[in-house]
Amino acid sequence: MKILIVPARSGSKRIKDKNIKIMNNKPMLIHSLQIARETRLFDKIHLSTDSDKYIKIANSYGFKTDFKREKKLSNDNTPVLDAVRSDLKKFIKLGYKFKEICVLSATSPLLNFKDLIKARRIFCKFHKKFPVISAARHPAKIERSMKIQNGKLRFINKKNILKKTQTFSESYYPTGNIFYYNSEKLLKTKPYNIGYIPYMIETFRAIDIDDADDLKLTKKIYKLL
Repeated sequence: MKILIVPARSGSKRIKDKNIKIMNNKPMLIHSLQIARETRLFDKIHLSTDSDKYIKIANSYGFKTDFKREKKLSNDNTPVLDAVRSDLKKFIKLGYKFKEICVLSATSPLLNFKDLIKARRIFCKFHKKFPVISAARHPAKIERSMKIQNGKLRFINKKNILKKTQTFSESYYPTGNIFYYNSEKLLKTKPYNIGYIPYMIETFRAIDIDDADDLKLTKKIYKLL
């Protein structure tokens, strides 16, 4: 069996209730749930949330939530995969036996169901032995990164100041949108200490909605797609 989990805790600070901000006339978390259903890949689609409000919204669109997430797994410092592993254990107690799991961000309005299908193809290509995560290319060379110190920009690594950017290799970052895992391995190993296979998405679709500017930009891009 296959399960997809959409993590959506209610305690976002910079944008209150960002998971249910309206995008294309519906809450963002609903977009994620709907594209998951559109793939027809998953035996179970689960909204992982501590919020009764979010559960009611999901129910109104035809999505059942089997149980609420524990409050202790819903704070700012809780890694998403810790909450996901807890959900998997609860499903096991309910009698479910999932072989693979996909985690889809609740704030992924620039993705579509084809992204989930393509990411799973990569997962299957490597015989489901390695996790697949969505990634994008850094638009600039990270070796030339700077930080603001006492109001002034300073290079993080002074040794790279005079080096030509052509000498630096490309670098990538996890977008946080899609994760595919072997369920058993996710439960038995530390997911942060293993190698990942990338599912590459375009940088303009890899916005991590963290503040009001990110939300405004995402809405503008959405209208252009």
